[in-house]
Amino acid sequence: MSARPSGNCAEVIDAAARALLPKVMAWLKSQGDFSSDDEVLSDLKGAIRSPSHGAGDGYTIASALDQKRGWLPDFDLVEILESASSEKMEAHRRLVGEWVLRDGIKLEFGVGIRVETDRGPGVISALWSETAEYVVATDDEPRHANGGGWVLPAERCKRIAQTVE
Repeated sequence: MSARPSGNCAEVIDAAARALLPKVMAWLKSQGDFSSDDEVLSDLKGAIRSPSHGAGDGYTIASALDQKRGWLPDFDLVEILESASSEKMEAHRRLVGEWVLRDGIKLEFGVGIRVETDRGPGVISALWSETAEYVVATDDEPRHANGGGWVLPAERCKRIAQTVE
């Protein structure tokens, strides 16, 4: 089995940048900049990939483009770039789904099974088979008492052996 794709892998960054490209190109043309698609795509990838872009908010990405590429962003560009994080999430989810299908990954635990996670022990409350993830209601999180929980990759959940008393 190959490793789960990262949320910051090249394919995810590329997909997010390509999704933003048409609107960014239109914005650039409105500014009198007629750079090529390839140049702009490269700039976008660099700004989205940059560790300084944080959670992917449009302002931070626009600032990176300003500092590193000399763009002069305005409100309209920031609004366009605001969707970068959702584009990354969508691309990552699609890529993980493809990975699950390609590698034939199946969830091995069902709802109600106790597991140990990096968030602490808890009970699986839902299964997300298409992305090989469990929703785990951890013991120390009161807001999980009525359902819900942390969405965690299956490989980060280990079954806790049940003891009979």
